[in-house]
Amino acid sequence: AVTGLVDRVYEEAILDSRLRSFFEKNKAKIQSIKKKMSQYICGLIGGPVKYDEADLQPVHYAMNITNYHFDSILELFRGCLIAEKVDRPIVRDFLKALQPVRKLVTTGFTLRSELAKRNLEKGRDQLFRKLGESDGIIALIDKLFGILVTDPRVKDFFENQKEAKVNAIKKGITTVLVETWGGPKTYQGREIANIHREVGLNDYHFDAFLADLQKALMGGGADEQLIDEVMVTVEPLRQGVLGRKDNDATQLAHKEGVALVERLGGDLNLESVVESLYERCQEDTRIKYFFDKGKSKARQVRIKMYQLLSGLFGGPVQYDTANLKPAHYSMNIRDYHFDTVLQLAQEVMGSMSLNGDAIDDALQIMNMVRPDITTGCSVRTELARRQGQVHGHDFLFSSLGGAEGVEGFVHRLFEVIGLDRRVSMFFDSEKVKAMKPSLVDYLTMVLGGPAGYAGRPLEDIHAFLSINDFFFDCFLDDAQKALRDVGLDAAETIDCVLVSLDFQRPKVLKHFYEERGFVYA
Repeated sequence: AVTGLVDRVYEEAILDSRLRSFFEKNKAKIQSIKKKMSQYICGLIGGPVKYDEADLQPVHYAMNITNYHFDSILELFRGCLIAEKVDRPIVRDFLKALQPVRKLVTTGFTLRSELAKRNLEKGRDQLFRKLGESDGIIALIDKLFGILVTDPRVKDFFENQKEAKVNAIKKGITTVLVETWGGPKTYQGREIANIHREVGLNDYHFDAFLADLQKALMGGGADEQLIDEVMVTVEPLRQGVLGRKDNDATQLAHKEGVALVERLGGDLNLESVVESLYERCQEDTRIKYFFDKGKSKARQVRIKMYQLLSGLFGGPVQYDTANLKPAHYSMNIRDYHFDTVLQLAQEVMGSMSLNGDAIDDALQIMNMVRPDITTGCSVRTELARRQGQVHGHDFLFSSLGGAEGVEGFVHRLFEVIGLDRRVSMFFDSEKVKAMKPSLVDYLTMVLGGPAGYAGRPLEDIHAFLSINDFFFDCFLDDAQKALRDVGLDAAETIDCVLVSLDFQRPKVLKHFYEERGFVYA
């Protein structure tokens, strides 16, 4: 059944302009990919595990796979399952099982694009200079056109064109890209959307253009950082080139001319959804840490949640989505947390007996803001992993000041925890005396120092304690304060320590997760 499902989804992906560039391969490669997809999905849904998950991220790291692409493939799976008349709850559970794959296939692009954006914040004129200014860009476009006119995916747009016409196209593209990359603003032509309106371009063609641009850059000796900066600046042109005014969320929010908020029963129902959802989030220990606010702050968050969803669901736009990412960037919100909110939203809307199709559309739209919520944490986690690779395993141990530094950090951590009502009950004075030396030894090992820990495994130590995600998140919060208190000022180093500590979460909460069937990805 899984093999048949993968076959159908793959067939649709090749025809879907959003995904075609990733799935269009020769026959042998297609069969290999489909086999691996089937094996991996079987393992995800409880079947035999025949594909090593550790291979997934390296394989996809250099691809420009975004959350948009991942959501598109989920949409195809959903459509195929519904076409086979699979019960809606089973479809939702199946798609939920696929969610942990998201991070593994999108992290590469997420990190590269965020680092490129940081560099570009210093000014695009630097990018202009890196590319060799106008002369360098003209030479790059010459290389690009040499590739475009032989690329079977896009060469039809240039064949049978007079040389003067091709040169005019080349000149127009050069002028636009010179501006885009921080050069003089000299373009005075028509709107990009008007120019391409009759051409018949789609995502597949734009992806081919990006791939060929990347080849041209590599052929000219550009390094990875420069290539990423170029790609980040060109990607926003997609909407204009393809003549899109509405994104997928807007189209879903007005399916068949009816606003989603109305399909959900109107504004009062949406208010009830938000109220109930917030209450559930405050109660659910997986995400309680992020919603455990005082009355005034909780009310503000609920209002913003309502305003956001109202606009996303086709009602009045009352919240600027551009504020989402900055507001959440410094929070350690992972896909695990976001998926929990989606699950609770589904349960709340289901308990209100709302239209099933409308619920699915609402969840799909909510899923589209995932990158704005989780990117900060994803980037910090991946940067921390890279730091360890670049600076060596003992990087954090040395940064903290060796054995003495780790001991000082743990001492301050216990002081901070002792003042924290949320978790102090797990650290009473008698326990602290016994725990502190063991924790020093364990953290010394985790942070890259000598492996002197000889205690029981974390799984066994915490098996019968009533510890959950909320308490662990509070522990991380206190650890961050303690690190600053002992003089660790470098934000990136603090992030690395916190990421290393968070890697221990599945061990500390193993019993808690197994009891409830949770998976921390």
